[in-house]
Amino acid sequence: MRKIIYIDMALLFVWLICLFRLYQVLSVPPLIAHIYLDPASTPALFQMTDLVQQPAEAPKYVAWRRYTHELPQHLLTQLNIQRSTISGSVSNATFRETVKQEIKDFYRQYPHYQFVIHGNMFHLWSFVPALAVIPKNQVKSLHLYEDSIGRILWNGCSTLRIDYAQNWPTVFRVAFLDEVKKSCPEQSGLTFQETNLFQLKDTLSSVEKKHVYTLAGFDEKTIRPLFENGAVAVYLDDQAINMDKLLAWLTQERKAKPELEQATWLYKNHPRLGWHGHAWEALKNNLKKIEALPFKVPFEILILADLIPQYVLGYGSSSFFSVPTGHVLGYIKRPYDPYVPVLKKLGILQDNHVLTF
Repeated sequence: MRKIIYIDMALLFVWLICLFRLYQVLSVPPLIAHIYLDPASTPALFQMTDLVQQPAEAPKYVAWRRYTHELPQHLLTQLNIQRSTISGSVSNATFRETVKQEIKDFYRQYPHYQFVIHGNMFHLWSFVPALAVIPKNQVKSLHLYEDSIGRILWNGCSTLRIDYAQNWPTVFRVAFLDEVKKSCPEQSGLTFQETNLFQLKDTLSSVEKKHVYTLAGFDEKTIRPLFENGAVAVYLDDQAINMDKLLAWLTQERKAKPELEQATWLYKNHPRLGWHGHAWEALKNNLKKIEALPFKVPFEILILADLIPQYVLGYGSSSFFSVPTGHVLGYIKRPYDPYVPVLKKLGILQDNHVLTF
């Protein structure tokens, strides 16, 4: 009888230990690591805003083609970032192969973690290496971003890759969420999160914003004072503009709007084109005050920094989807322009804004 009691007590002890271990497993949150991948500028900016809101101690692997090679060491250490070895000019194929090997190394460091993966829904090749490396049961969530703001509205609902949502817990990070849901009612079962710059600028702390500026190479100390003395106008450049027509039109606009004559102009070339485009010299010779913004820094960071220009002029681009209503000075229509009808529908463009130079 005593022997049976001892056995029962031993079994009870083992059972209590098992319950305690089960409690430990269920009560301790899983360890989380983050993987950020993007070849473009604007989605990388949104990924930056996510990164700075994560716990500083959480491991983070970053491969942003236009930024990673210049990320400062002090912030890498402070935010526990492992940056890729890719350069800004790396090819898509090299990006993919380099990232895959580096994520293998990253996974070996944190084999028991859950992983949150961030990628570009239009450039699938840029994030599939992570899905090939990280075991499916360790992917906590996959966050897919638009390649440029408003892309789903002008590129179509097929941009939402529902096949990924069928295989991984996927969050689609999109702008103009209400419009997207109206345009893509058949995708109402997907999980969305809105990427709204005007909400972000009010929800990020001042420290988090400064981290984003540093990650993106935005020199706030130089740019912010330019907004403190009168109107600011931004010119968005591209290669296909008739400068004679533009300068003639701009002369008339400056006469009609005297504040433009004294405005500080910010010149912004497209990230794919380099520092100064062909319009730079002509504008510099015709405007009283003009400064160049770094070409790789997205226009949208001005909104995030609460530096909203009074006027925006330039070649048609997705940047206009971030311009507040009433702030467009002129929109130079591109051939077969996909943006104009959507921008008009959103109320950002009026007929008199559209120019054919």
